[in-house]
Amino acid sequence: EVVLTAMKTFPLNAGVQAYCCLGLGWACYGHEGAAKYALKLGAKEAIENAKKNLPMDAGVWGNASWAVSNITPVGPKDAPAEVHKQLVLDRRLLGIKYMKEMYANGPSW
Repeated sequence: EVVLTAMKTFPLNAGVQAYCCLGLGWACYGHEGAAKYALKLGAKEAIENAKKNLPMDAGVWGNASWAVSNITPVGPKDAPAEVHKQLVLDRRLLGIKYMKEMYANGPSW
């Protein structure tokens, strides 16, 4: 609530808008309940207003993309937290595969 109030109070302050978008993204990272609450409070509209008011600010646009991807992912497996979990799993599986090959074939040096 505080973040959205700040976004509405300082609509042309790029720093406030960028950091608020960043905070919204992290608050909703992996938390579906927080994302639903943010949507209910008008987070999507606040983010769109920030992008509209500051069309040339890369910080606002980058952090807005981060926030939107956490608040409204395209699919259930598209949220950054889910993507990160999959990347960690893939990395672990690759490590296991490497270790099996190394023990089976011996070191290559």
